[in-house]
Amino acid sequence: MIAAISMVRNEADVEADVIESFVRHTLRFADWLYITDHRSEDATREILSALVSEGLPILVTYYEQEGYAQSEIMTKQLYQAIDDGADIVLALDGDEFLLSYDGSDTKNILLSLSTEGIYDIPYYDSEIKDGAETNVFCFSGTILRNRMPESMPKAIVGGALRNNI
Repeated sequence: MIAAISMVRNEADVEADVIESFVRHTLRFADWLYITDHRSEDATREILSALVSEGLPILVTYYEQEGYAQSEIMTKQLYQAIDDGADIVLALDGDEFLLSYDGSDTKNILLSLSTEGIYDIPYYDSEIKDGAETNVFCFSGTILRNRMPESMPKAIVGGALRNNI
């Protein structure tokens, strides 16, 4: 099983309504999506609730404290996903969309990874080209990807490492 974990806040504001697109895109390759909402003040909670009501495999929790405890929350989600049977777990922000660089099937790539490994994958910042529709799934526009990866790669963790983390 592939699980994705994420901590989100205000991912559905007027300028960048991205949370529904993030969930639907991520569930194309992840079997479960664990999301912690940290005090969203926009429509993020309502959108997540509607997606859960659709029966999508999402577990949403809420973190109401003032402090920013992303490390602790993401670690807790990682352990929960592994305890629930995840073989592969990847952490994504609520506005990040995992794509293979060459167009290969993302799920097959993830399934080919060892459950005993920890992998760093390069993270490329992207944006939708000006003029793209803003009220439809966000990949309806042309995606512009930076040529150089960001300095911090994304991590993918094999579930067999539960006791080594």
